[in-house]
Amino acid sequence: MSNGDDLFALTEAGANSESYVVIDKIGDFGPDPGSGWDVAGVEDATLNHTLVRKASILSGNTDWESSSGTNEDNSEWIVYPQNSWQFLGSRNDEIFGNYIHVSSEGTDDMECGAIENPCNTIQYTIDNIKGYWDTIIIDNGTYNENLTYTTESGTLLPSLKLASNFYFTGDSSDIYSTVIMGQDNGYIINCQNIVSVSIGGITLEGGFSSYQSGDGLYIENANNITLSNFPIKVFNLIEKINIILLKKNFITQSKININDYQLDVNSRALKIGKKKLKLTQKETEIIFFIKNSNKEVSISSLKKNVWGHSSELETHTVETHVYRLRKKIKDFFNDNKFIKSTDNGYKI
Repeated sequence: MSNGDDLFALTEAGANSESYVVIDKIGDFGPDPGSGWDVAGVEDATLNHTLVRKASILSGNTDWESSSGTNEDNSEWIVYPQNSWQFLGSRNDEIFGNYIHVSSEGTDDMECGAIENPCNTIQYTIDNIKGYWDTIIIDNGTYNENLTYTTESGTLLPSLKLASNFYFTGDSSDIYSTVIMGQDNGYIINCQNIVSVSIGGITLEGGFSSYQSGDGLYIENANNITLSNFPIKVFNLIEKINIILLKKNFITQSKININDYQLDVNSRALKIGKKKLKLTQKETEIIFFIKNSNKEVSISSLKKNVWGHSSELETHTVETHVYRLRKKIKDFFNDNKFIKSTDNGYKI
C-alpha cells in the first residue's frame, strides 16, 4: 500500500474532503509510524506485504489498534508475502460459496443449514443440503460418523469442502475441539471420483482397528486436494498407511502372476488353467502381501500390514489364517508348497 506509512480509509458514500464518515481503515492518524505499521506481530506489515481480512470479520473497524492486533490470534488480518493476488474476490482461498452449518445440537431436515438452524450430521448435509461450491462449517463437538462421498468411475462429483470454526476465529483450539470420530464401518472420510477436496481445521480420530474399521482419510481420483490445519489421530499410523497402499495396489495390479497361478485381487480368486479357487478378502491380502514383499515375511509383519492391528490381535490368529489358507489351496489344487514356511515366517 503506497510506501507503507500512508493511512487508507473507507468511508460512507458521498464523502468529500470536508464531510465524511470513516467505516474502516488501515493505518491511523497521528505520529508517523516510520516504514509502516505492525500487523499481527509482523513488523512493518503494511510495507511490502499483502493484508487479507479474516473471514470472521463481518464489518469495518475504525480502531486500528484493535484491528491490527499484536499477534496472529487477536489481529483481524492475515499477513502474506507481497503480491499475493490469489485472494482477490474472496477473503479466503479455501472457503467460498455459501456456508452450510452443522452442529451436534442441530436438526437434520431439508430446511437446515443456516447458522441459526444448523444440520445435525455431516453426512446428511453432504447428501441433501450442500450445493456445488458450498462449504460445510462444522461446529465444535465430536461427530461419530464415517463420511462417504463417492460415485462410479467416469463421472466426477462436485467439490467437497469441510471446515471448522477455526477459519472464522483463528483460534487453534477450534481445530482440536472439532472431531470426526470414525466408527467401525470403514474410512473416517472416503472420497472417490470428485472434482476437489478441501478439509481444514478438523481433527480425525480413529480407533485401534484396521482397514475395515475407522481408518482415517481415503481420497481417490480427485483433481485437487487441499488439507490444512488437519491433525489425524490414529493408532499405528504407519500400519494404516501400509494397508491403504496395499488397497491401492489392488486397484492398479488387479491380476498378478505367481508361478503357474494367477491371483485376481478384484474378484478374489486364485486360478491355474481353468480351475479357480474363491478366496476371502483376508486370504487375498495375505497372498498379495507375501508375494509383493519378494522376501520372507514374518508373522509380526503380516499382523501389522494385513490386519493393521496392535497387540490386540493374537499371533496364533495369523498362524491359523495361514494354516487354513494353505490347507484350502492343497485340497483344491493338490499343492502343499504354494506358501512355504521358513525359519522367519512365510514366502511364496
